[in-house]
Amino acid sequence: MRLIRFSVVFLLLSLVSTVVAAAGSDSETEITVFFTGDVNGSYEPCGCKAGPTGGMARRVGYSRDFADRYSGKILNVDAGNYFEGPGPNAEAINAVLKRALVELPVQVSNLGSQDLYWWKELAAEDLGETQFISTNLVPIRSELPVPPKYRVLEIPVTSGGSQHVVRIGILGIADPARVKPNSGFKGLDPLKAVRDIKEEVMGQADFLFLL
Repeated sequence: MRLIRFSVVFLLLSLVSTVVAAAGSDSETEITVFFTGDVNGSYEPCGCKAGPTGGMARRVGYSRDFADRYSGKILNVDAGNYFEGPGPNAEAINAVLKRALVELPVQVSNLGSQDLYWWKELAAEDLGETQFISTNLVPIRSELPVPPKYRVLEIPVTSGGSQHVVRIGILGIADPARVKPNSGFKGLDPLKAVRDIKEEVMGQADFLFLL
């Protein structure tokens, strides 16, 4: 399969679409990746004139509308700090956000420093297609499960008139300086963590995405 070009389209909807297209006839498959980051529990639009956040219903609606309008495959991923941090309203807010993960669905979510407080609970829940990963964060408490360092998604596509599988490897890093001791994790050097795992992932994947 000849994958010729990458194009990046920025959408001012708190999300970005990355399109990986195989050059050639109209019958060839296009893969679109929507991703967000630093949602921080904002499931409703904030109404801000600059740097608006929130709007999970809008995100779900946009993704579904895009799927109806265009052929191809859609992936949804999150770069981290998706959940509300510890506080009196966190349980109710994060319940809504977990439903959004399933509704989209979000295939991969990177663990941000704020998400770590809920990791033990998240690891035990059935969240459909969603898998949480972290390439450079490791538990310092024995009761915490170790998150996968990466995920490889296999996407069936058509190219050159025949069926193929595109394998997309996804890594996720977080700023070690933002990881608090009470989260139960420590952060490793991001560059070293990616360098140590990159060869293993590229042995399984055609493309590499870093969240």
